[in-house]
Amino acid sequence: MQRYTQSEKAKILECIGIVDELISGKFILFDTKAQALLQTIASSEVLYGLFAKYLVDYDFLSALKLGEEYKKVQGVFKIGETNSEILAFVFCLILEVNNHKINLQNFVNANFFNPNGYNYSYLTFASYILKPFKNALMEELGVVESEDDNNEKEEQVEMDNMEEVTNNQSEEKILFANLLFAINELHAKVVADKKIRQEVKDEEYIVVVGLIEAVRLENMKVLNALIIPLEYVLGKQKSVRAEYQEVKNCMLEIYKAFKK
Repeated sequence: MQRYTQSEKAKILECIGIVDELISGKFILFDTKAQALLQTIASSEVLYGLFAKYLVDYDFLSALKLGEEYKKVQGVFKIGETNSEILAFVFCLILEVNNHKINLQNFVNANFFNPNGYNYSYLTFASYILKPFKNALMEELGVVESEDDNNEKEEQVEMDNMEEVTNNQSEEKILFANLLFAINELHAKVVADKKIRQEVKDEEYIVVVGLIEAVRLENMKVLNALIIPLEYVLGKQKSVRAEYQEVKNCMLEIYKAFKK
């Protein structure tokens, strides 16, 4: 195994530290801590590469619906079993809360309600959502957590074949993560729509594969080129208009960021 650079190690430890604060903290601090977490992930080649890898083809809304349906039957919200599922789900959830598309308090009350009050509900949420997220993150990154005689944490961090990401501008990386999320949601909606002809779905898939690769490379020229065939394929599909518009909105935000 190859060790991380000191810079990357510091960012990974910072990320885990923020997750710890989210786990032990209170709802009122979530927005600030969540934004700090996203910024830390976006500033790290290793962390950003890890989450970008697991976001590809991940359908968050379907996973969210399955978790809610499982809660109705089994009484507990389920986020997935594998590290990749857990990391993708929680990252998307935090991203959606940060983008004000999911109200955290409503989500917690609906899925982790505790009659003793919201803070107790939040602690249940932290136990079922944030703790598995931390454990999965540490396992994927090879982090070993221990305590010395002074009860201070020591972290050993190692890596194996992590993908590199070249752009270190954290705000832009979050925008690309938003775009990847939107593309995945659009593709999932197209696949699930029985009214869309198969030949249209096949064409959409080809364009989406190119878009995902362009997002991974953060290549604006390719993104600009592919939005034209995407418009041709899906521009008249009313059933996915909202998801298609979200993709275009995310691209517009990236354009604005690059012009600054």
